[in-house]
Amino acid sequence: MTSGSAWIHQMDITSNQQKIRQRIGYCPQFDALLENLTVREHLALYAMIKGRTGPRLLEAIETKLTQFDLHQVIPILILILIRIALILIILILIVLILILILILILILILILIVLILILILILITVRR
Repeated sequence: MTSGSAWIHQMDITSNQQKIRQRIGYCPQFDALLENLTVREHLALYAMIKGRTGPRLLEAIETKLTQFDLHQVIPILILILIRIALILIILILIVLILILILILILILILILIVLILILILILITVRR
């Protein structure tokens, strides 16, 4: 078994962990953004590393969202996605209308062919 103590900012790490966490930084060796976390979750993670809990945690998150104007990011993205969806719907409707026009043209061609065949039959029967 080993023994000893460690101190950070004149505070014993065994008895002052909460205060020490508030005074030290987090320095990752690679990208500090975790792939599966949202902006709000990242802010919560780093606020908790700094010792924020409860109402102070929520206040820290809201402060940073406001400070970096991130409240507007989601609504803007939603508006962009809605506009893209509307454009796609309009394009699909245009394609459907063009398909209907082509079907009508084919029907008219078939009607003309039938009429021509009927005329040919009438002419053949009249000549006999």
